[in-house]
Amino acid sequence: MSASLETQGGWMTDLAGGVWRKAILVVAVCLAALGAIFHQEVVGAFQVWVGSATYNHCFLIIPIALFMIWQRRELLVGVAPRPEYRALLLIPLLSLAWFAASVFGVLEIRQFVVMTIVQATLLGILGWRVYRLLMAPLLYLYFLVPSGEFLVPSLQDFTANFAVKGLQLVGIPVFSDGTVIDIPAGTFAVAEACAGLRFLVAAVAFGVFYATEIYQSPVRRAIYMALSVVVPIIANGLRAFGLIAAAEAFGSATAIEADHITYGWIFFSMVLVALIFIGRIFSDRDGSPPKRDPEQRPMAPARRFAMALTGLLAVLLAAVGPALGDAIDKAPARVVLKSTAPNVAMPWQRLANGASNWHPRVMLSDREFADTFTDGSVRVDRYVALYLPRGRDNNLIRSDNRIADLEHWNITARGRAVAQIGSERVPVNTASISGGGKRRLVWWFYVVDGTTAASVYDVKRHQVHAYLTRSGCPSAFVAVSTDLVATADAERTLNDYLRVNEPMEGYLCGSR
Repeated sequence: MSASLETQGGWMTDLAGGVWRKAILVVAVCLAALGAIFHQEVVGAFQVWVGSATYNHCFLIIPIALFMIWQRRELLVGVAPRPEYRALLLIPLLSLAWFAASVFGVLEIRQFVVMTIVQATLLGILGWRVYRLLMAPLLYLYFLVPSGEFLVPSLQDFTANFAVKGLQLVGIPVFSDGTVIDIPAGTFAVAEACAGLRFLVAAVAFGVFYATEIYQSPVRRAIYMALSVVVPIIANGLRAFGLIAAAEAFGSATAIEADHITYGWIFFSMVLVALIFIGRIFSDRDGSPPKRDPEQRPMAPARRFAMALTGLLAVLLAAVGPALGDAIDKAPARVVLKSTAPNVAMPWQRLANGASNWHPRVMLSDREFADTFTDGSVRVDRYVALYLPRGRDNNLIRSDNRIADLEHWNITARGRAVAQIGSERVPVNTASISGGGKRRLVWWFYVVDGTTAASVYDVKRHQVHAYLTRSGCPSAFVAVSTDLVATADAERTLNDYLRVNEPMEGYLCGSR
């Protein structure tokens, strides 16, 4: 027994000393090097954490992961890092996947790939045995990637439909136009901020952490994590229903809207506390940190330079994708953007002072135009944003671009249509928006490499073609809008207007 304790004490001394200090140093240097190589992904994530309240919780992810590692410290007694060289085989493949994602211009996918490279690097340096023991906190780092914006439209629709069904169930007269809900007490809109994404992503991050700490059973963990997804979505529907029903009970929408965010967070806090208590009731762990297996055999530490060499190779292999991108990228030909917007033929005439309060929110365009036209009876507003060809860096498609300022407008319906520009029939996205007692119809599309596209997939596909063929043709985002109340047939009006617009291929690409 004493020999066993001495052996364990020796390992603990070693763990507290050289081998783990060396491992931590190698990991820190490698993470810093990867951060420098993939600095755009790191900076992009940080900017989202700071700029979006939905992802402010990301600042807590690393401290939580470190806490989870500390909770598992006893598991590491007698275990020393031993590099897993086979993990290095994954890194160049992941780096090439990063290059493919960078060609498609999808920052979120690039960030997930970079985090996977980080995981492969940690596996390579620490070895499978250590990585397996620390798998929960290390995989938890994926929550550093700000993700989920694509869920907002679906969450808005679900919340609005849930609230409408609830109002109908309790007998409150209700009329719904997409995400806009009318009751006798007033009008409510399920805006992006009310979709519930902020609470959903925070609840999922907490739920994964809590499940790994209070459950040992994989089944119980999976059930609790599933509840962390389902409960916030339903809770947000209940919140919307409750606020609207309360407005009807008090006879005033204004009184409820003034503090609806505060009421919502109080409600969500109560839901979260309930989830914590429910989870605790079914916990199969006594609350103490995970303990190591007494049958676990000590493992000899790695050779002196093995971890440093593994870390160096991991960083070099991770740089394969960026190096390939730099090799393929060439200085683009000098392109001069047009100083005037596309021409529009008669009977449409530009109004000198006819700008409306509708305006898309577009980030980092190289040039933009906003104007208003009339044919004598109706008015159409047009917005055009131009983008220079910049290789893999293109801001044409961004998650923070919006077809309207959603602080003043709400999207009530979305769809697709086919419009005609000159002799060409092109696909367009459509949306009905409302705000301040006004309603508008918006059509928008993209032009990449001289080709018009509506879906994000088609835009990305054309961007890849333009990149690989070294096209010098600028890109464009085009949106047109008209008043749904003042215009008898809004769709026909927009189509008639676009039909006499200058074809975008000739405008952007010239004689090509």
